[in-house]
Amino acid sequence: MAKVLSLLSLILSLLCGSVFGQSLTAVPHVWSPTVFAAFAVNPLELRPYIDPRFTINTFNGKAYILFILTNVSTPSTSIPGSAPFFDDFGIATYITYNGVASIESLYYLFGDLPAALVCSPFSFQPYGCHYSSAMSLTRDDTNKRFTFYAKTQDNLPLQATINTSVTWNPSQSVSYNDGTTLGGFLLNTGVHSIYTQSLYRNGITLPLLAPLLVIARGGQDGYAYEGGVYNCTYDSFSSSFISRVIGTFPSITENTPSFCAYSTRRTADVTAANIIGI
Repeated sequence: MAKVLSLLSLILSLLCGSVFGQSLTAVPHVWSPTVFAAFAVNPLELRPYIDPRFTINTFNGKAYILFILTNVSTPSTSIPGSAPFFDDFGIATYITYNGVASIESLYYLFGDLPAALVCSPFSFQPYGCHYSSAMSLTRDDTNKRFTFYAKTQDNLPLQATINTSVTWNPSQSVSYNDGTTLGGFLLNTGVHSIYTQSLYRNGITLPLLAPLLVIARGGQDGYAYEGGVYNCTYDSFSSSFISRVIGTFPSITENTPSFCAYSTRRTADVTAANIIGI
């Protein structure tokens, strides 16, 4: 029954996106602050979770799963009933389709219900868009300390949580557009200005479903880091989101990310994902 409901959810999201996706115009977003936590993963382990039509991008032989921990604000008229700002947690990876390198957004958790409802039909998240009332972010500019906590609304044993505290160093900038560095691979503004999506998820084996798994692409136009991007260190980090909402990867120790960066402020005009291929 769970698989049937999951399949129906995928089809509903696809149909809503194809009918209404063209009408969603660019919406200004401001993310402030943001911590990027990245996990190196064996690309062969990641392969079953990503659409086989996508090439998984790697840096020094490793693929990466990215956590984006942030607070977002949008114009009050962009999402009816939405809060002016709210906490936001995303999981993404790096892919290429038809020669275009981009991120693929895999999962989103919002501290705002209207935003979560809008996300599903307009952005083709393979592992879902969800709402949680249990999210909190704090920033201490004096001590350069950032904390983030979130958990899903699901009951155990499916509940996933993340709880972290980091300290950023304003004297250690990240070269986010230097492709020879890990920071440049993970945070490149050109890559983050595009997201390419498919509803393919691990475990989809029904041949009849394959034609419905369209490929869609959206934009984060004018994506820019304002106020700097800095190295950070983890004072503490615990998470079960990868294992609970995506899958199990032997090469990942989820409580030990391999990268940390802090962004004071990011901006972009976000557009809906529109169908570009089958």
